[in-house]
This record gives sequence, C-alpha cells and structure tokens, in this order.
Amino acid sequence: MSFAVERALALVKELVEARAGLAPPRWVLDARVAERAEARHVKVVDYAQLLRADAAELDALLGALRVGETRFFRHAPLVRALERRVLPALVERGGVIRAWSAGCATGEEAWSLALMLDASGAREWSLLGTDLSPAAIEEARACRDAAERSADLNAVQRARLLDDELRGRVRFAVGNLLDELPCAPESMDLIVCCNVLIYFSEAARRAVIARLASAIAIGGFLVLAPGESARGERALIAERDEGGAVVYRRGTERREQEHEHAHEHVDVHEQEQGERVLRLVGSYEDLGKLREELRAALVDGTRVVDLDGAEFLDEGAARILAQTLEAGHGSLTLRATRSALRHFCARFGLAVA
Repeated sequence: MSFAVERALALVKELVEARAGLAPPRWVLDARVAERAEARHVKVVDYAQLLRADAAELDALLGALRVGETRFFRHAPLVRALERRVLPALVERGGVIRAWSAGCATGEEAWSLALMLDASGAREWSLLGTDLSPAAIEEARACRDAAERSADLNAVQRARLLDDELRGRVRFAVGNLLDELPCAPESMDLIVCCNVLIYFSEAARRAVIARLASAIAIGGFLVLAPGESARGERALIAERDEGGAVVYRRGTERREQEHEHAHEHVDVHEQEQGERVLRLVGSYEDLGKLREELRAALVDGTRVVDLDGAEFLDEGAARILAQTLEAGHGSLTLRATRSALRHFCARFGLAVA
C-alpha cells in the first residue's frame, strides 16, 4: 500500500473518530472505504478529500462502518438470558417496561426484542430503536422484507411482526450514542446494545457506557453482546445468567470497583455444548497476549476459537492464528459471524466456520 493511500486512510480515520467516536478495526475501515470510493467513482487516495467536502458522504461511510451482519434472535445465550432472567424480573416488578435497542442497525435485533417483550407477559411495554445510519433506520421501520426472508422466524412470529398493535409499540429514530440521549435520565428499564461498542475508540466507549448507564432506571438492565463489557462503570453490577451470559443491572448505589470485578470475571475458555471455546476479547495489538491464549487453548483441549469479540487483529495476528491451526492438526476451528472478521480471515486465507 502506497504512502499516499496510507495517509488518506489515516485522515479518514481521524474524520470518522471526530464525527462519531468510531475507531473500527483497520480491515473494516479498508473494506468500507474501498466500497464507498468505488460507489462514488473516486480513488481511495482521493476519498478523504471527498469526505471533507461532502457531509452526506461522511454519514454514508459511518452507516457502512456500523451496519454489519445482523439477524433475528442473534446470540442465543443472550436471547435465553433475556427470556429467562431479564424480562421475567421486569414483568414481576410491574408497570410499563421501557426498552431501547441502541445501535439497532437494520432492525432485526430490535424486532426480535419486540417479539420477546410481546411474549413476556408484560401488560404494557414500548421499544425505541436508534442507529446513526438513516438508511438503516428506514430498513428497520419497514421490517417486512427482512421478516419474510429470514429463516430464523416461524410463521407466527412473521405474522406478529406485521400486526399493527405490536408495531404501534415500536418506534425508530436516527441517533448517535455520543450525542444527546433520546430519553430522559433513568427512564429505561432495559437497554440492549449489541455489537456496537467494538467500533468505538476506548475514550468513546467509556463515554457511551456512562451515558447508557445514566439512562437506565434503578433495577433496570443493560445487555451487551459477547465480548463487550461495561467493566469500569460502577453504577452497573454484572450478573451471570445460568446459561453463561453476563448482563448488567443498575444498582441503587455505586459499588466499589473491585466488588464489580469480582462479579464480572469471565473465563474466556468456556464450555459450549460440550466443546471448549476460546473467546477472543479486546485488542490484540500485543501479539504475545494472543500467542499465550492460543497456546493455552491447545493444551486444555479447546476446539473452537471464537473471533467475534476481537477489536483489533492485524497481519501478525493472522500469522499466529495460522500457525496455531497448523499446530493443532485439525483439532481447532475458527468461528466468526461478524462480516468484517470474515473478511479479515478471507484476506489472510484463514478458514472459518
């Protein structure tokens, strides 16, 4: 890659972080910039100048960076935690359940939450879905095409998503999680924010978690995707569901940080349907960290390496992954559902499930 292209991509990264606090992995940025540059019929080296001159194009790139793979009832352990633990606790408490799907992309996860709320036994509930991409929000409002195409819904669920009574409880709006909250402080009983924090810079991530925590009512819940964490936000208490998922509950007072950490400790070598799974979490700029985790995985009989929680992987990480797979003689499988990570694996010839 030429110096001019590197410089242009560095400027794009600065513009993206300044506008929305996003700090996507490099391979995500490369792929999305290439797609948008092709769509606008400009070279990658000239794309940063286009962004400076065209605010609408910057919004389009931000939407492309954030709208990745999504589907109905994604992350089965979290769905079970919502159905078995979170929603029953809120229903038992009584009153209207106010929920927010933050960073809802094209809406599949928001509508999944709507179906779960509908089946929860709650007498009254409402759901807000927000995303920074106007195009994604338009798709989320429509819903019909995605519901009809999805193999993750049964006929009853598809019909329910078209019901005016249910749809009347759900609304969508364009919103940046670093901007003003779309709700009053401490007004939400449940916030679901999955596969969003991984795209933010560390400073922006801390700011977003603090804002989300401030929006949750006392006793309410924050649910994040596997690999994402609210560690460090002392208003939230980590609670593990019997299925292994971690959810966060807003306490009546701020807890000592070490108390929260004691609750939140998660062994990355988890048992999943009889298989040992290593979940990569966070940044792997330190290749020694990745090498040590993978070596331990080989020793303890791990069968699956789940990449979805990784925030940064580079060519060096790809090389270590390839070496580990070779050392495992076919006993290890890489797994990735995020499209950006699958793109990364394809780029370096790594087979994924």
